[in-house]
Amino acid sequence: MAGKNDRNIWESFIGNIDLVIQQIEGKVFKAVSHEATKLSLAYSKSPRPSNVECESLLAGVEKTLIGLVHIHSKLPKTAGLTLRKQIKQAVQQLVKEMKTLAQTIHTMDTGSPEQLQQTGMVWDGSDKFYLLPQDNKAAVSRVLDQHVPMVDDAHSELTEALNCEEDDDGLDEFLGLENSSSQNDQHWSENDKTVIQYCLGLIKCSKSLLKKARSAVSANGDCRTEMGVVQLDDLAELVERLSPTVDELASCVYPPLRCSVVAQKAADVVKANKEAILFLKQSQLTGEDDQKWVEFLRRANTHNFNKLNAALTGT
Repeated sequence: MAGKNDRNIWESFIGNIDLVIQQIEGKVFKAVSHEATKLSLAYSKSPRPSNVECESLLAGVEKTLIGLVHIHSKLPKTAGLTLRKQIKQAVQQLVKEMKTLAQTIHTMDTGSPEQLQQTGMVWDGSDKFYLLPQDNKAAVSRVLDQHVPMVDDAHSELTEALNCEEDDDGLDEFLGLENSSSQNDQHWSENDKTVIQYCLGLIKCSKSLLKKARSAVSANGDCRTEMGVVQLDDLAELVERLSPTVDELASCVYPPLRCSVVAQKAADVVKANKEAILFLKQSQLTGEDDQKWVEFLRRANTHNFNKLNAALTGT
């Protein structure tokens, strides 16, 4: 275990990393991985380095971390908020992994399995920087790539649940459970199933919208102008608002279905869809050839919401 006489050195270093985490925004170099390896090797076996050697090793790590802040200053805001955000998140995660490695070395036995594992986490964090997007178009494409499967999964899971419910028709009667109120609470009524069909219609609209948006970014995304960069950022923000509303709608329709909750969650999805559709219609990301699918999605969004409200109110 670490001796008491080096406690101040480690606590000071870990405290300094906290300051870096608060300020960090930018790129990272393989130097962080290199310095982490040197540090871990030095503490892989006894005897532990002297305080002088310890300070030298930690100074090397700290220098690379503080250098990250300087690197970020070279990335202008005009490069795009989405790009900067993804770089910031990656760097923050790497610095936190480095902090955990430092704490592991400081508090645990020399060369512990946890130390080796955490060193690998730092290596993995460093390697991820070679996969980071190179511009705002690529960064926004990554956002869409993350959210399309999430909406797809919500649609698939709800569809599967509805199909399973329909496949079970008659089973409760066979088992003599048709009069059980507790069992009825765990199943959808026929009207519930109608409501869910229109919820699925809204989610399908979101699903199609995100896929069309991804294609539009691929075809027309432009990082050469300020307007192009800003519109990409605006789209990313709309997408990040839309996806959670879909998840909340899909989650709230399971039995016992509460109409007031479904109505509110559905309204949130409709609003998010509408805002994204209108944005795409008016942006440089779509052209004349795209207006047909834009209009189709607009009408599908309204149609499913109107039908859903009618099913919820019985009108």
